[in-house]
Amino acid sequence: MSKLTCDQNTTYRPPSIREIARRAGVSPSTVSRVVNKRVTTVPIAENTRKKVLEACRRLNYQPNIHATRLFAGRSNSIAFVVPQDTVGFSDVNLGKTLSALSVSAAAAGQEILLLTVDDRFLRSRKHISLFRSRSIDGMLIWGATPQHEAFIGELAQQGNWPVVIVNGSSAGKGLPRLLVDNRAGGAMMAEHLCSLKHQRIAFLSGPATVMASTARLEGFKAACERFGVEPEVVEGDFTLESGRALAEQLLSRPKPPTAIAGVNDSVALGVMEAADALGIRVPEALSVTGGDDVFPYYRPALTTFHAPMEELGRDGVRLLLEWIEGNRSTREDSQDSYYPVTFKRGATTAPPSESN
Repeated sequence: MSKLTCDQNTTYRPPSIREIARRAGVSPSTVSRVVNKRVTTVPIAENTRKKVLEACRRLNYQPNIHATRLFAGRSNSIAFVVPQDTVGFSDVNLGKTLSALSVSAAAAGQEILLLTVDDRFLRSRKHISLFRSRSIDGMLIWGATPQHEAFIGELAQQGNWPVVIVNGSSAGKGLPRLLVDNRAGGAMMAEHLCSLKHQRIAFLSGPATVMASTARLEGFKAACERFGVEPEVVEGDFTLESGRALAEQLLSRPKPPTAIAGVNDSVALGVMEAADALGIRVPEALSVTGGDDVFPYYRPALTTFHAPMEELGRDGVRLLLEWIEGNRSTREDSQDSYYPVTFKRGATTAPPSESN
C-alpha cells in the first residue's frame, strides 16, 4: 500500500500578476489595473474585466489590500475614537451609536477602526499619523470633552481632513458636531414634574465638565423657574451607583423631595433602588424621571425622554462619506446639528400624595 506524504517545506505561494495575465489572455498591466482598481484615461472593457476576475477566482488570487488602497487613494476605513476618560464602553448610548454606525459603514463598504484616546495615543500623535499614512479616510470622535480640544484643534488645522464630533462637549474648532438636544430633554422632565404640582424636586446631575449634563441641568432649571419652583441640584456621575447613593441621602431627610430627576436613566434606576430599600413607593410617594430611554423594557416603565443615538451614528457615517467623496467642503455644514428628543411618559411619575 502506498503512503501519502506531505512535504513540510511546501508553502502556499499566491499566483503572480503574470500568471493571472496568461490565464486571462491579457497583459500584466491590465491585470494590475483591474485588481488594484486603478483609474486610467482608457477604460477597461467589461468583458476583459470579467476575464481577469475569473482568472483570479480560478487561481485563488486575493489582491494585496495595501496595494489596492495605494492605487485607489482610499483606505475604505473610518476611525471611531473614544476618549478614555469618558463614561467608557459600558455606556449604553455609546453602544447604540456604535452599533448603528457599524451597520451604515458596512453597507457602504467601509471598515471601522475602533480606538481609545489615552496618553499613548496622544504622545504618538496617532490622530495625525492615521491620516498621513492613509490608514483611514475619516474620523468620528465620540464624547469629547474640553480636555480633548488640543488634539481636536490639531485635526481641524489640517484643513480638509474629514472629522465629525458625535455627542461631545468639546468645542468643534470649525468641525461639524452632531448633538442631542439635551437642554430640551431636561426641560421636558421639569415641565412634567411641575405640571403634576411637585414643589420639592431634586435633580441629580452628572459632572459639570460634561456638556450633556450641564445642558440638561440648564433646561431643567429654566423650566422649573417658569413654574416658580427652585430644584435642589446634587452633582454625581452617570452611574446607577451614584443615583442610589445620592438618593439615599435625600430620601433619609425629615422632608425628602417628592420627585427626583436623574440626569440619565441609569441614575434614575439607582434612585428607584434606593427608594425600594427605604420602603418608599414609586410613584405613590416619590416620582422619578430619567433621560435617554436606554432601558425600554424595565418595569415599571421609566418616565424619560428618548435620545436618538442611532440616528447620530448613521448620520455621522453619512456626513463623513459625503466629505470623503468630495460632496462637501471642509467648513460646509460645520455648524452644530441638534437632534430632537421625544418625551416618554412611564409609570414612575404621579402627583405628590396629600401626606407629603
